[in-house]
Amino acid sequence: MPRNDQVTRQWYLLRKLESSRGAALQELVSSLPDDFPKNSRTIRRDLEALERAGFPLVTEHSDGQTRWKLMEGFRNIPALGFSPTELMSLIFSRNLLKPLAGTEIQSSLDSAFNKAAAALPPQGHDYVRQMERIRSIAITDTV
Repeated sequence: MPRNDQVTRQWYLLRKLESSRGAALQELVSSLPDDFPKNSRTIRRDLEALERAGFPLVTEHSDGQTRWKLMEGFRNIPALGFSPTELMSLIFSRNLLKPLAGTEIQSSLDSAFNKAAAALPPQGHDYVRQMERIRSIAITDTV
């Protein structure tokens, strides 16, 4: 199996582990796309690999099931205190990441960009639109 398949599979697992409920092993297995192998031993190895990589996983035992999830405080990163120009730069960069459309990472990026956009005042949105127009003209003129 190519290395990127493992990383992509682990990305799917992390998305499930972010929820406050976490997920049981069978839920993790069934959450994978159809074109991924659905082997519980592989998922256990992935969970171990994520822990070794520094992701703080916790387990809870309830109703005869073990549920895995990310440790509280790690699931939702506290406010980062972006400056207005940092937020505008982040929102502006959204168009540069269009090649990632259709990938699993896109939904996380969309969520992050929407949060950044919600924090930006209307004047910042106007400025970003101006930057986007200038940037698209510059790209079109050079091509």
